[in-house]
Amino acid sequence: MAKIKKNGVVYSLLIAAVFTAASLPIFVNIIVDPYEINNFINLDIKKLKISEKAHNPLWKISHYNPQEVDLIILGDSRTKSLRNKYWKELGAKTAYNFSYSGGTIFEIYDSFQFIKSNPNLKTLVIGVQLRSFDEKFKKGINRVPEAIHLYENPIAYNSNWFVSQVALELIKDSYFKNMQFNITDQLFVSKAHAISFFNKPKSDDQKPTKSGICNDCELPQDVSPRLYPSYLKNYRHYFGNNLGIWGELWEQSIPDNKLNRNFMKQVARNGAADWRYFEFSEKLWKYIEEISIWCRQNNIELILITPPTIVELQNRANDYELGKLNHILHLRLAELGTFVDFDYVNQLTKQPKHFTDAYHFNSDIAKEIIGEILRLIQPDQTQVANKNSNDIIRCPITEKNIRHKVTDGTTTVLVGKSCRIWRTKKND
Repeated sequence: MAKIKKNGVVYSLLIAAVFTAASLPIFVNIIVDPYEINNFINLDIKKLKISEKAHNPLWKISHYNPQEVDLIILGDSRTKSLRNKYWKELGAKTAYNFSYSGGTIFEIYDSFQFIKSNPNLKTLVIGVQLRSFDEKFKKGINRVPEAIHLYENPIAYNSNWFVSQVALELIKDSYFKNMQFNITDQLFVSKAHAISFFNKPKSDDQKPTKSGICNDCELPQDVSPRLYPSYLKNYRHYFGNNLGIWGELWEQSIPDNKLNRNFMKQVARNGAADWRYFEFSEKLWKYIEEISIWCRQNNIELILITPPTIVELQNRANDYELGKLNHILHLRLAELGTFVDFDYVNQLTKQPKHFTDAYHFNSDIAKEIIGEILRLIQPDQTQVANKNSNDIIRCPITEKNIRHKVTDGTTTVLVGKSCRIWRTKKND
């Protein structure tokens, strides 16, 4: 009898332990609420930096209020640099940036499906570039469906182990910064599409190189290998000569051999990874085309933008003979809406000082781009947009801003200062 009682106590303790472990994510998620969906308790924890980085779409979706938004920005980390606070500083208090770090067109499309029911929507800005039109880009990741599911289902959100991991990281950051162990390592992580940032990825130096990059090559014993390839000395595969009147838009540019080490590393390594196996996807094009058709049918202004990158990075697409394809994409984008192009050889992209890395511009340029978009949306209300401008960028929105014009009768390209606007007749 005593043995039965003893076993009963053990089983009860085990059940209690299992129940406690199973309840842990629910308790932590409800109390900490890393994505501010519950709003039951205010722990005065700063969540933006950690929570948004862990799951960009979930943070953006949970903080979206359609009643306060009539201008939405979609895209990847480049358009994400056009931060909400910059829009507000320039007077666009009803703008909301729905862009994600590492964002894909799959995510742009699903985010569009989520926001298109907003009756207040007037303007949609989408950041697009050739690189995004490959289904393999960022491994075709799409975190948006999961984010919507967690946002719309409190039980799923409050019982999710990934959310608990973020919650414990917030607790550690707020109260136990000097702890030497990582409490989040003790948790199971859900099979979220979000990629955890808690474990640092291995350096590219640890990955095997493709055999085709250096097949049967040898170096003299007294010569050390170079960190960066010699392509930086030359500009290869210039394509403008075969484009007729459009050739003058694609200036030949010699890369700068004086780039700092980090920029050179990105251009050499990341630039090659971007284009080596690139395949244009008509499926992804159809997604953007569908958005364009919907905007036209619902009287929503659509502005497509290609954010600027440094010239040396632009050249990498040409190194893989994709320059002509990029031009064709520009012509096709002009058919969908007003297409504003910053990513070509100009005074902005020639100066790395305006960039934080080869892909991303700094905050001053972000504010100028926002100012130009606002000028485009409301050309008669330019006071706020011009107030903080250093005049590095001036889009050809008014006659005095137009420096040059190229047209074939159907498509017209207006050239301003570090900015071009592409339009077709049906979008004028």
